[in-house]
Formats: sequence, structure tokens, C-alpha cells
Amino acid sequence: MANRKLVPVLATLVAVMLLFDAGWAVSARIFGWYHGHTIIFASMTMYVVAGFVAYDCGGRILSALAGAVVCIVDNTLGTFITWCILPASVTRTLPSIPDLATMLAASVVLALALGLIGGLLAATRYHWLAGRRSTT
Repeated sequence: MANRKLVPVLATLVAVMLLFDAGWAVSARIFGWYHGHTIIFASMTMYVVAGFVAYDCGGRILSALAGAVVCIVDNTLGTFITWCILPASVTRTLPSIPDLATMLAASVVLALALGLIGGLLAATRYHWLAGRRSTT
């Protein structure tokens, strides 16, 4: 089954995302960097990559879901890892549960869209490659 290939790929993407979160939090703690905009861009890029890779396993819907899965893990475990590493003055003030739920829901909707964009990019790649092969 094609979806069996997706599990190790998603596990790898999630591990890379969590390692990036931890590495960025460590470097932010050491060098005093702001832990914000760069990590958000990296997360969104990873959601697109997850959708791109998942397209091979099941099409556009699975691409969108792959982006959402990576997002959920990133926004839960990744945030927890960052929260544990960064100095207490930066991260110990947590928003309320409704605010956290709203942020997670908005992130998942964005990740669904970005995963779908990754899947559409993968589909475009296949169409472009097929077109180049047929003209030569």
C-alpha cells in the first residue's frame, strides 16, 4: 500500500522539525536571538515539503493532511521543547487554553493549505516532466 511509505517519511519530517525547534531554541538562548519569525518561516516551509513528499503516497488530500500532521506535532511537542529550553523570562507566560486552541486551529488550517500547495507543486512537477519527455 502506498500509504505505508508515508509513515516513515512523515516521521522523518517531524523529527527534522523537532530537531530544528530544539536547535533554534538552544541558539536563541546562547546568542540572545529573538525566537519568532525565522522559526515560523521554517515551520511553514516544512508543511509545504510534507505536502510535496506526501503527494507521491496518495495525492492532494493526503498532501494537505501531511502538512496538518507535521503542524500539530510542531505546535505541540515543538512548542514544549522550545518552552523547556528557552530562558524562563521568555517562555514561562502561557496563554489561556482557549487562546492556545485558537492558535492551534489557525495553524492547522494554514498547514492544510500549505500542504495542499506542496501537493500541487508535486503534481505540477509531474506534469512538467511528462510534458518534457513527450516533446523529446
